[in-house]
Amino acid sequence: METAPSKSDYSEQVKDIFELLRGEVLLVMPPALIATGLIVSLGGFVFEEFVLNLYLGLLLEFLALLAWGLNKRWPLFAAWTLVLGLTGVILIIVHWSHVQIVIWLMILPVGLAGLAIGREIGTIFAALMTLGLLITPYHLLPIARDVQWITILGIWSTIGMIWLMLRPTLTAVGWAWSSYQRNQELLEEAQDYQLQLNETLQKVKAANIQLTRLNQQMRMLRLAAENARRVKEQFVANVSHELRTPLNMIIGFCEMITEYPETYGWGIPQTLLDDLDVILRNGRHLADLINDVLDLSQIESGQLTLHRENTRLQEIVQAAAVAVQPLFTMKNLYLKTEVPDDLPALYCDPLRIREVIINLLSNAGRFTEEGGVTLRAWKEGNDIVVSVADTGPGIAKEDWPKLFEPFRQVDGSFRRRFKGTGLGLTISRNFVELHGGEMWFESKVGEGATFYFRLPIEPAQPSTKLGWQWDSSAASDHSETMTSQPMPLRIIVIEQGRALQRLLHRYAEDIELIPAADLSEAIHIAAHTPAQLAIINEHSVDATLREVERLSQWPEQLPLVICAVPGMVQAAETLGAVDYLIKPVTRETLLAALDRLEGEIEMILLVESEPDAVTFFRRVLLSSGKNYQVIVASNGAQALDMLPHHRPDVILLDLLMHQMDGLDFLIEKNRHAAWRDIPTIVLSDQAPSSQPTVSKVITLTSKKGFSGQQILRYLITLNQFLSTAQSIYPEQREAPGG
Repeated sequence: METAPSKSDYSEQVKDIFELLRGEVLLVMPPALIATGLIVSLGGFVFEEFVLNLYLGLLLEFLALLAWGLNKRWPLFAAWTLVLGLTGVILIIVHWSHVQIVIWLMILPVGLAGLAIGREIGTIFAALMTLGLLITPYHLLPIARDVQWITILGIWSTIGMIWLMLRPTLTAVGWAWSSYQRNQELLEEAQDYQLQLNETLQKVKAANIQLTRLNQQMRMLRLAAENARRVKEQFVANVSHELRTPLNMIIGFCEMITEYPETYGWGIPQTLLDDLDVILRNGRHLADLINDVLDLSQIESGQLTLHRENTRLQEIVQAAAVAVQPLFTMKNLYLKTEVPDDLPALYCDPLRIREVIINLLSNAGRFTEEGGVTLRAWKEGNDIVVSVADTGPGIAKEDWPKLFEPFRQVDGSFRRRFKGTGLGLTISRNFVELHGGEMWFESKVGEGATFYFRLPIEPAQPSTKLGWQWDSSAASDHSETMTSQPMPLRIIVIEQGRALQRLLHRYAEDIELIPAADLSEAIHIAAHTPAQLAIINEHSVDATLREVERLSQWPEQLPLVICAVPGMVQAAETLGAVDYLIKPVTRETLLAALDRLEGEIEMILLVESEPDAVTFFRRVLLSSGKNYQVIVASNGAQALDMLPHHRPDVILLDLLMHQMDGLDFLIEKNRHAAWRDIPTIVLSDQAPSSQPTVSKVITLTSKKGFSGQQILRYLITLNQFLSTAQSIYPEQREAPGG
């Protein structure tokens, strides 16, 4: 514990404090005396004669000017001048005016002496003033005895307050001085440590040079890995356009010829149509392979969406068996399924599990030449186990590590007998693991192979990744609250499209989603199916709130969350378009989009850079039977040049083009009032979901309102969520048309 320093250690600091106080007082007092002198000279309230008031005012002003002049060179003399001068003025006023109350002003020179000269001087001066008041005859100082004692009391109270005020100040100075000395010692110690540190740094320098070399090597390796990752991502991003665009032409033209041969005139040979069926079938198979590659990329990046629901495994197995039956019939193999009827329902994505079973059955059928394949399913604890056993050649033990590697097959040579991409098992195992299950196999050469996978009947820990759940008691009382306890949650999702539903399916588990097209349909659903929460995907918060207030039928106990999640409709609105179609665009999809537009359509501007795509879309439009006039532009710049001369009724716009792409075209088009209202349908290779999902506003409303306790609970839960949530928003290109 530090001890208080002696007076000799900080006497200079005390002196500095008094110098500071004296300076402040001497700066304030002269202006105050000058102002008082002017008031006395002009006011005439001290003496009855004007001349006496004038003299008194001039005396105060002279005293102030004298003190101000002395303060520049002799501050102490200036302080004594003010103290004695004020004392004399007060005594003169009392003697001449016989106004006894003026004697109370004696506390001013006493306080001034204590602050500007020193506490001890102020105390001595107070004692002298007290003695003077007691011994001065009445005819010289006409003051009653009680007034004298009150004045004396005020004088000593002032001195006491000065002592009390300066004591903590002096104590603080003492501690400051002690801290200063301690800091000096610490500074010296720090300097010693600095010397030691410099010596240590010299020793570390050689090691640091070696570490720098290692870091450079690591940086080069990391850059190589990052470059490989970017190349892979770029490949996955480009494969949609580079592969799907020509594939769209193959499938589209084959469908046009086989399903609408009259478009090309009569007399097409049946053998040609049969050959086109083969091309169409193989084109669709190629599309499936491309989807496998994209699925694998989505799985690796964690972006694959699972649409879970309670499903009977028997229905999934039956659908998969029907899909692969032609393969088994062609090879004269049997396909047996043994699935008990009493198996409980699975909470899974039926489409993905059906794909897993199809992959396993297809692989088994391809590698089996005699006998067949048997699929069995049974319940083990809280899981359902499925096995697919074949009578094929089996798998050698040295080939086991290759089975679940992507793009790897047991026989990887170009002359291998069984073709494929080697992605089926990889994707299947990933699908199973995304459901919380596992996949394995058993095999012996010459005895066939058996593949197993296990799926939990229900999620192991049913909880949402959203970080909160709505209390199920919200529908029955006023105790709505956000809680971290896993509770069943039923949500009515109101939107045009499925963007918000896909988002909830992807990041939330153990919830039931009920879609609704609008608020009216949501009211009807809520009346027959109790729900704990409704969410609407809508950009305009104010308009939605007004509509909810207008709908008197909206359930008071049903809270509504308003947010904006971009989907097809939202993407079109953001771009300034009326619709958003993802390639491959079929004939039915394109014509249906045109039928949804209002008004009569005669002229269509097709903005497309691919000649084959132009031919396909033109043929689709001309085969519609509606006498469309189709004009074509190969890029956005050419389309802008055509608009002043040919005003179309609708524009079909590809986004990826050379010279001027679709986004720049939309920006320029929407800047002109004459062209802004021309409806535009976007044709794109990329879905809006490839961009980050962003909602700038999330609004919670309830017709019956929220109590203070509920608001507090929501805010606490929101704070907990925001303190742990981390979002990454990559840079986005500014959307046109807004």
